[in-house]
Amino acid sequence: MFCKFVFCLLVALACCLGSQSAKRNFNLELRNVSCTPFTDLVRQLECDVRKLAPNRFGFNLMFYLNRPVPLDADLEILLQYRLPHAKRVVPLINLKLKICDVLLHVPTVPMIKEILNGLTRFSNFPLSCPVKGNVMYNVTNLIITDSICPPYAPIVDFNFTLSFYEGKQTLVIYLLEGSTTRKTKT
Repeated sequence: MFCKFVFCLLVALACCLGSQSAKRNFNLELRNVSCTPFTDLVRQLECDVRKLAPNRFGFNLMFYLNRPVPLDADLEILLQYRLPHAKRVVPLINLKLKICDVLLHVPTVPMIKEILNGLTRFSNFPLSCPVKGNVMYNVTNLIITDSICPPYAPIVDFNFTLSFYEGKQTLVIYLLEGSTTRKTKT
């Protein structure tokens, strides 16, 4: 009986590990990035994304804040997708959080902590509140690969939007457009 249990456990483990290492049947394409300030909070704002290799992109962002970010400022994270030949855009993630709450509490979530730790390697962006003014912040050559997508991701077009608000006033909007495309045999 114990041998059957061990055998079943090994089969289950092999299935789990096999699904984690599954090959991706898609390529990640990032087509357009834009960042737009809507108030005088941001004096200078530039962003770009460059394709370094198939499924590998370098992301850069530079901004200068005229004053500290208000403690009650909000961050909205929106991820939308559209299937090929579909007209309907579907929201996958739509979160609105206080920026200071994100910086103080979200790093306790392991996946988010890993993302923020990666961000600190490529930027001088503070991971605490208040976010100071009269400082040039930058993210330099942050590498984005297809590993951010699960291997079972479908073929879709997507928009990833980060919007920053103070009350109802929009401060900045960052938009990244991309898609997963079917891999072609070479």
